[in-house]
Amino acid sequence: MQQTLNFDLSEQPIPVLLRGDKWDSVWSELTDNEDLNFVDASRGTSLSSLITSSVESIHTALIDGWTMMIGYSSGKDSETVLHLFLMALIRAVRSGATISQHHFILHTDTLIESPEVRWLADQKLAELERFIAKENLPLTIVLAKPGISQSWTGRILTGRGLPTFSNSTARQCSQDLKITSAKRAKAAYMRELPKEVRQKVCLLLGSRDAESTIRAANIAKQRGSSDRVIKTKDGGELYVVKNWLASDVWEFLLSAGMGSAYPLPSYLESNVTTAELYKAATGECVWSATEKKASDACGARFGCWATLVFMYLELNSTFLFLEFKLFIVIERYPFNVQQAC
Repeated sequence: MQQTLNFDLSEQPIPVLLRGDKWDSVWSELTDNEDLNFVDASRGTSLSSLITSSVESIHTALIDGWTMMIGYSSGKDSETVLHLFLMALIRAVRSGATISQHHFILHTDTLIESPEVRWLADQKLAELERFIAKENLPLTIVLAKPGISQSWTGRILTGRGLPTFSNSTARQCSQDLKITSAKRAKAAYMRELPKEVRQKVCLLLGSRDAESTIRAANIAKQRGSSDRVIKTKDGGELYVVKNWLASDVWEFLLSAGMGSAYPLPSYLESNVTTAELYKAATGECVWSATEKKASDACGARFGCWATLVFMYLELNSTFLFLEFKLFIVIERYPFNVQQAC
């Protein structure tokens, strides 16, 4: 199931005069702002140089005729990629550059996210939709959801699937509810595009080397680059925050907002709510951020209301869900519940 928010942008954007807003002044801000240009002696780089390099690589891809696709979860990394993309896209549109008119953001609602996570994602998407319309950007939001038969409720109540237990190594929830739904929605959107556009779609990725040695190895295996689009059998890939640290991501997001206190532009009032959500979920301090340690049982940072995994990992914070979850599954799968406990 998918929902597409379309904007009629059949013609190339007409060159406009600079508006004098943050989206125009950000380039001088990146040059002059002392905080953004502070050089970390241990790395020999500044946040300004990271931003400039990332935006330049996206802008080059736009000018080269690539249609950009962003897999957007509303988490910190995909939010950073979205902000960088908007900076590059607005720069191209306002300069009157000839670019693709079919860029799209793909977001999957699994229907079982934590209510607070789902609420924040919906708020961001609504703000983004208004921003796209206001700026007349060649950008579409594609929303993906699992169909009734593939949903958690449909699978469990019809007996075609099991909940994810703590002693299970398979994570069907990620594959069935998110990946499969996203592929289906992407395919449906792509079918409506001209053939020449379908053949040149670049996936903007928020994966970073610093997340883990496994992630860095996977990026290297794909020959991932932060500087240029690497062609694949499905189109192209660009890892725009490949060389960023978690601290860079948070510094960037907390420097972006609409008010004068924020040196960088944003389609949101600020990204403080996102930071507060991470702090509430994991106790993460955005000013001394470290990379997330992977869990043996589940890789999801926030979990979801349907999983049985987190009940046995984080008893203090999620045991309250026990009675509700067992009420759902104990009659149908009594042996599995007993085994999991």
